[in-house]
Amino acid sequence: MSSLIAKININNMLKIHKIRRIGEMGKNTLCLVFACTSLTLMGAEDPFANSQTQAPSEYKGPQFALSHAYPGDLPPPPMPWRETLKGQPISKETASAYADVLKEMVSTDMKVLIADYPAWNAGERGWFNQPWLSSIREPIHGMFQATTTNASLFNDPALKVNYMNDFGAVYYNPTAAVTLGRFWGSSAMKPNLITEAAQFPEGSIIVKLAFTQITAEEWPMLAGSPSWQIFANEVNSKNGNPADKPTLFNVQLLQMDIIVKDSVAAPKTGWVFSTLVYDNRIQGDFWQRMIPLGAMWGNDPDVNSSVEPGVRAPLNETWINPASPAYAQATLGWGGRLSGPNDQAVQAAGEYIDPATGKPGTVPVANSSCMSCHSPAEWQNQSFLMPGHIDEKLGYVMATPGSPDWFRWFQNRPGTVPMDEGSIALDYDMMFSFKALKLWAAANQKPVDNLRLFKRPSEMLLMKKRLAAPSENK
Repeated sequence: MSSLIAKININNMLKIHKIRRIGEMGKNTLCLVFACTSLTLMGAEDPFANSQTQAPSEYKGPQFALSHAYPGDLPPPPMPWRETLKGQPISKETASAYADVLKEMVSTDMKVLIADYPAWNAGERGWFNQPWLSSIREPIHGMFQATTTNASLFNDPALKVNYMNDFGAVYYNPTAAVTLGRFWGSSAMKPNLITEAAQFPEGSIIVKLAFTQITAEEWPMLAGSPSWQIFANEVNSKNGNPADKPTLFNVQLLQMDIIVKDSVAAPKTGWVFSTLVYDNRIQGDFWQRMIPLGAMWGNDPDVNSSVEPGVRAPLNETWINPASPAYAQATLGWGGRLSGPNDQAVQAAGEYIDPATGKPGTVPVANSSCMSCHSPAEWQNQSFLMPGHIDEKLGYVMATPGSPDWFRWFQNRPGTVPMDEGSIALDYDMMFSFKALKLWAAANQKPVDNLRLFKRPSEMLLMKKRLAAPSENK
């Protein structure tokens, strides 16, 4: 990264571009890549740096250490979750048992990571991280700002905030880390930008943890949830605006995704996505309270969930746990496809442009899902995260639900096939596509096309509000 860019504070970028409407933030406008945090870029040339932000002196505990001793080729790992399938692809009847085995497979390590952080050593336990994220990772747990969601979508009067801001951390098991090493090489300076290098072996597991800023006092359903202290830019829960500087504050465990490469279970896509959510109604410790919301192994491209608005047509490639908490079911994706409360698969009124009217939408719309959102994982990106496109003046214009254009996001493609012709398929991995490669390109002054694609609708709306009324950004 050039010395000029390396010294720029992202908040200053916003001031530089205040200046520009959201639609004018086009090619090589970096604030869209870095999610408009205020972490200072202090020389991102080291792809394996832990964080470019130093923990404050008052913090005395352990800090994040990037695990990047990626293994070479490994034999196929044990895959006991397949035993639940009796040799058949996963189905709605077998998905519950399958998800339970996945949870059990990661339980020993995840319980230490979540509840006994001083004892955590990712490399010794066989978990690995993507490089190049030091500019967006905070220094204590390596978390990055994930989503800011309109709290009205949860339909819970006990939730006492306007916006729910979440932070994420992602870990790869040794089998998945083989691909990280093959793709990035020993230096991570010259990624192997071919489809074959980005393909994950069978038995790869990717875990994403999502913690929320909301406290149990603000949302009683979080009572008893494990808490982490992080050093990041806290987001104002009333107006959704981030603070100018990082501070120490606590976040609570809300969601955990366990994603596994399993072409036996999911021959069409190669992946099974499962989501655990926190449920304080369950008796027991925090791990017992992390229960399956559901599992997903395809996008159900043959099911048009918009034919009868308000009616959920039966899905064949998503299973939802009927006993999961209401707050999590409130934010399921299109037609009830799997999506967690952190995933922002429902757009609130005003956060999108209705294609029928050309004006801001007036009702919430579920427009995505776990696999749908991961479908545009390619390099370089040509399609937005969600069905539709970015208009240079209006922001996110949603595609017409159920239309052929809409269904481009709801296909069952193998991980070797990109969403858009001419791009490199990245096997459904968004950390490659929407984070690590963008930061690699910025640090090495590589041209990046379509940077406007990398913000979620609610974030674009909040940015517009900040640029229109910067005095309210407190």
